[in-house]
Amino acid sequence: MKSLTKRPITKQLMSSNIVFQPIERDSVICANGVVASPQKKSYNLKGFNGKTVNKVLICKSSLDGKTISMKNDDEKVNFIVNGRQILPYDGIDTPAKKVAFLNDSWGVVNMLPGMNIPQYDASNAVGYTVPQVCDFIGLGIGDNIDDFQLEYTRTPSTANKADMNLLVYGEVNKVLQANGGDYQISYV
Repeated sequence: MKSLTKRPITKQLMSSNIVFQPIERDSVICANGVVASPQKKSYNLKGFNGKTVNKVLICKSSLDGKTISMKNDDEKVNFIVNGRQILPYDGIDTPAKKVAFLNDSWGVVNMLPGMNIPQYDASNAVGYTVPQVCDFIGLGIGDNIDDFQLEYTRTPSTANKADMNLLVYGEVNKVLQANGGDYQISYV
């Protein structure tokens, strides 16, 4: 029986390109707003320019990082990619749409009913206190980015009127190309 050596395996691996999809991040600060008054803002996400973005995930956190996945009333989210609105009308504008798009883009998300609805207490229905930590927004993009805008609308409530980070995570395409003893990683 022949033993495998490092050289033939390395040579075989380095003979073709390796494509992979890492997660990269951009973020913007959503300033606090007037309670019960809709706050609509458009943010330019320059961190994804020149890259192919397969899907995105938005996580809303407090500026101190102590609260992750903050909830907001009357939240609406849409993306404009290269001048084209991804979703029609108001985009993701209900908790049901938020969960549906998140599941469609990132896979099954386990949560109790009502976990992503502000001011909803499901503790009576399920018999224990529901942690309010599952309000992520996900969407499939599948496009090369020249200009990437996030349209975000919320109505600040008395409970949540603070400034917050909108952390936008995106799955991008990269390729590792080997050439002799050297290699190069680039965006696809």
